Amino acid sequence: MSREHREIKFRAWCEDQKRMFSKVLVGNISDPDSGDYTAHCICRDGEWYNSDEHDNVIFEQFTGLQDCNGVVIDEGDVVDLGQTVNGCSEFSIAWCGVYLRWIPIYHAEMKYPRAYEYDIVEFFHIDTVCDEGLKVIGNIHEQGDK
Repeated sequence: MSREHREIKFRAWCEDQKRMFSKVLVGNISDPDSGDYTAHCICRDGEWYNSDEHDNVIFEQFTGLQDCNGVVIDEGDVVDLGQTVNGCSEFSIAWCGVYLRWIPIYHAEMKYPRAYEYDIVEFFHIDTVCDEGLKVIGNIHEQGDK
């Protein structure tokens, strides 16, 4: 899998249920020429639901990267770099709409958390799979391991 042709997939965090959904469809389920909105659907207990039926659903995209254990890195994940950068070893992953790239954000007790200056691929020195050090340790919504 190359960065140019990565798999496009999503997950969804439902704030009301405090639950992560890994089966998610994103796309227009109406006539594309009708001007209707794009619908997002989640699978709950084997049944598909339009996300409009759930309040506070946050959709997050797969970055196309994996950590040293082969765990996929999604938007919103918290990763441990295995070394410190400016006193921080944990970073959350976010999409930067200004620069159109995935960026690491210092995941520390900061009054104003800041993003690192580099794209995550450049920052973590990886292509698609990290060979050592970088590990997904959780996400910004839940505590504990992914």
